[in-house]
Amino acid sequence: PAAAADILREQAGIESLSAGERAALEAAGTDRAQLATLVKELLSRRAGMGWTHTSHTAIDVNLYAWGPGHRRFYGSHENDEVGRRLAEALGLTVGAMPRLGSR
Repeated sequence: PAAAADILREQAGIESLSAGERAALEAAGTDRAQLATLVKELLSRRAGMGWTHTSHTAIDVNLYAWGPGHRRFYGSHENDEVGRRLAEALGLTVGAMPRLGSR
């Protein structure tokens, strides 16, 4: 558990854990699957994200756009390309994403 807290701090920038989060880490012990699920929950909660499921089908997802710049989204795109095209349509400059744990 202390190692898991250290890893969360160093790699994910999670500086503090609640008593409940620490207890959950302790309860998970060395069970890798349980720890992985817990870490995903901790990261998602702090990022303000929620998931409807945790499986991945790798199936294409339809994307619909309208309004100025909608033609940028015609066709098939990799998921990271959608973010770049959206930033471009909004006139935003997006830098490289830092690696987890880097500051």
